[in-house]
This record gives sequence, C-alpha cells and structure tokens, in this order.
Amino acid sequence: MNSLAHTIPNFTAPIGVETKNNAVKFLCVIFMALSLLSAYIPEVAPEFTGSLYIINHFALTFIMLTVWYLRPNGQNVVLISAIIAQILLLFAEPFTTHDVARYMWDGAVLLNGFDPYIITPNDTEVEHLRALWPTPEEHAKYPTIYPPFAISLLAVTASFGPKAAPIAWKVMTTSVAIITIIQSKKLLTLYGKERHFPLVALSPLLLMESGIGTHLDIFCALFIVLALIHYKQRNFITVGTLLGLCFTIKFLPAVILFPLAIKAGFPKITRNTIALCGSFLATATVIYAIALLADLQVVGVLSTFLQKWRFGSPIFSYLSMNVSEAELLFILGGIALSLLCIVLLKAQQSTTLSCQIMYAIPLLISPVVFPWYLLVFIPLIALRPSITLLLWCSALPLTYEVLDQYNAAGVWAFAAWPVTVTGVVLLIGITLDITLGITPDSTLKHLKRLMT
Repeated sequence: MNSLAHTIPNFTAPIGVETKNNAVKFLCVIFMALSLLSAYIPEVAPEFTGSLYIINHFALTFIMLTVWYLRPNGQNVVLISAIIAQILLLFAEPFTTHDVARYMWDGAVLLNGFDPYIITPNDTEVEHLRALWPTPEEHAKYPTIYPPFAISLLAVTASFGPKAAPIAWKVMTTSVAIITIIQSKKLLTLYGKERHFPLVALSPLLLMESGIGTHLDIFCALFIVLALIHYKQRNFITVGTLLGLCFTIKFLPAVILFPLAIKAGFPKITRNTIALCGSFLATATVIYAIALLADLQVVGVLSTFLQKWRFGSPIFSYLSMNVSEAELLFILGGIALSLLCIVLLKAQQSTTLSCQIMYAIPLLISPVVFPWYLLVFIPLIALRPSITLLLWCSALPLTYEVLDQYNAAGVWAFAAWPVTVTGVVLLIGITLDITLGITPDSTLKHLKRLMT
C-alpha cells in the first residue's frame, strides 16, 4: 500500500491552465447531475436497482479520478460541487440498506426506557413500539450491536418522532459528511497534500454511503479526519479523545490508535503516549461507565453480528470453503500477525501507511465487509494514494448487485462473482503498489513510455 504520489506522471503539463480548469468545471457539473440521478434509481427500474447503482458508482469514480489527474490549481470548484452533491441527496430515500430503520428502532427502544442490548424487535413487550417503528425482518431476532455513544445519537434522532426522525437523521449525516469534506481539505493542506482533495470531495463511496445509505460510519470518518489534524498539531489529548468517541460509535476505526501511539513513542511511557492513550481510555471508559450505570448490557454485543453475517470478504469466503475451521483461524491469524509486524516496522517511517494497513487488517480477515466499512479509508487514501485501496473502494460496491433481486422480488441471494472480483483487484493492487514502491523511477519511465 505504498504511495502513488511520487509515481503519478505529470501528463497534464501540456494542457493549458484554462482548458484544464474548464474541464474540471464540466466534470463537476456531471458529478452533481449523477449525484441527483442516484436518488431516482429505484424509480427508474426497480428490478435493476443494484446494477444501475453500480454503473453510477463507476461513472462517479471515473470523474473523481479524472479530476484528480487534472489537478486543478484551485480546489474551490471541487469543494462547492461536493457540498452541492451532498445537499442534492438530502431528501433521497435510502435504498441500499435497511440500517436506517434499525437505527431509528434502537434509538426509540432506549428513548422508551428499554435496553436495546437485550430487547429484540420480536419481543412481545415492545410490540407497541414496532408498530410505530417498523424494522426489517432480518433484524427482528437480534438486539443492537452498536456501542453506547452511537445509541445515544440514535435516541436523540428518535426523539423527533417516527415521521420526522428519518429526516432528522438524514440532515445529521449530510451535515457530518459536508463537515468531513471541509475538514479533509484542511487536513490535506496541513500535510501538503491538497492536490489529492478530489479523492475525498468527489469520492462516490463518501457521497453514496452518507447520502443514500446514511450510515453511522460517516461520523467515524469525521473523527478520524479531526484526529489526524490534531495529531499533526501534536494535540495528543484531543486525538485520544476523538478516537475514544470513535470507538464508542463503531469499534473498528479506533484501531489506528496503535500506529499513532507507536509514532508518539509507544511502548515507551512518555508524556505523548500517556496523553494519547490515557485520553482514549478515559473517554471510552466514561461513556461505557455511563451506559453501565444506566443498566445497559453493553458488553459482548459484537459476537452475534460476526456469527450472523457473511458478506463481501474475499479471503474469508475462499478459505471457509476450502479449509477446516481450525486451519481458517490459523491462516487468518497468520495474515493478521504478518500485517501487524509491517505496522510495527513502518509506523515510524510512514504513519499514514501504517494507519491504512492497521485499519485493513480486521477488514481483510473479517467474515463480513460492507462497502460503507471502507469510508474511513477515504481521507487516508487522499493522504497517501494507494492503488490497492482505490481498487478496493471501487470494487466492493459490486456487491450491491444483490439489490436487483431483493428490490424486485424480495429475494436476498448475493452472487459469488463480486467477492471474487474484489479479491482479484486486491491482489492486483497490492502487487502494483509493491512494484511501484520498490522501483518508482523505472516504473514512472515505463508508464510514460506506454502513454506516449
């Protein structure tokens, strides 16, 4: 997952500045138009919802990469276009997931004095709530899996009532997405990487998973961006606090604490490591303590989810069909340990690369990887562009092919080919990243020769 920043040939040099900027403006207009079109995909052809979503996603990806390739002198057009695109999706109905209904249910359960970590939608004592807050059948047997700060956010949203709550949630996630884009510009400027801003602002994954899917993960993306800003400014207490908040929304993104702590001096006990790790532990402990004092059974909620779902994971899917369970655990453990060693070796040299690998480890060995899990990668990709991560973020939405049958006939039967394609492009990306990283000069000359 090495940087592409020094290996991208400057083929745009002969293009005039005015021509380049006009091209960027035109592409941004197309980006906004396709964003608006996204909202109407289910109405255009319900039986091809997934296919149209995928086509639209690839078109948006092409625009993002082209604008990044052109590298406009000013980024204001890109910023304004990204904000407008988010606003255009403000009133789009979620159609890629049922998570929003689940969010509202979990918030309503807490708001009405029940424990969402125990209560399931099927429980008779909350029948009256399910009449007001309907949940999809696949969620009916399970309590919530979300950490306490996330549940608090959902309860605040549910307080608006069954009709207004989904709108309030959409306004919240859209606002967070816009703030994430604005703060990402600040982050990239701070790191001297502003030329990569289109990889965040025009990211179809960021746009669609916040504007259509409205997933909790957008909050984590924002906290990671803010944490990296404050890390650069050496505000370690703030970094730890932000990662602690992140951990109490979604567990996974907080793993980047490890490479950040190594860079700050860990395992040595220094003022920086105490500030970073101490503030993280203090924030997470306080939030969980509040939940426990409120008699919420917040411990051990993740195991149900990992046992229930199998989706989008190339390595786990392949191994689970070809090796025993013991061999599966051994191989996955070996992969995790090997990558963890790379993090240990690289953390001092490249914090961003280490964060990318650290966040990738649990996703690579997980039995389930939904596209929105990759949201946190978006600012990390902009800081250090990687073929592997760009391909992963572009290929995983192929799993939305399952929507064709589901939205047309209610049949949830995902095909194997999207996972296979995702696995292949991951291998290609890793190979190219390693090759470009080993011999950047010769690769650059080769690419120039191919282009000319």
